[in-house]
Amino acid sequence: ATLEAVQRQIPPDAALVELVQYQPFDPATRQWGDPHYAAYILTPSGTLKSVELGEADPIHDALATLRRDLKDPGTSIKQVKDSARALDALLMQPIRQHLGSTRNILLSPDANLNLLPFEALVDENNRYLLETHNITYLTS
Repeated sequence: ATLEAVQRQIPPDAALVELVQYQPFDPATRQWGDPHYAAYILTPSGTLKSVELGEADPIHDALATLRRDLKDPGTSIKQVKDSARALDALLMQPIRQHLGSTRNILLSPDANLNLLPFEALVDENNRYLLETHNITYLTS
């Protein structure tokens, strides 16, 4: 599949967001680095954008905290929102900067991110992602 063929399949009011876990390689030292996450964002008419999201461990830690808080009936709503906000800051906030007015996201998460209900994330305006975006999950 070509980039153009994929682009033709994206609805006009949507963006494809592919989240990828990868391990960087340093050719100078010939060593693999710690796992990282990146996002690739493609709209029907724009160019492919990439966003480095940073090391995977802090994202995985924030994900584990949010999942724990969501499962525990004794966790306060404030604590859940705080956990959801912390993960959003690492993961979706850098992506939203590239979405513009797009509210429909075709989302393809990788690795541990498949365990995340993205709609539960809380943005910088204290709103759940499900209040501001429609998410369609894709597999890759």
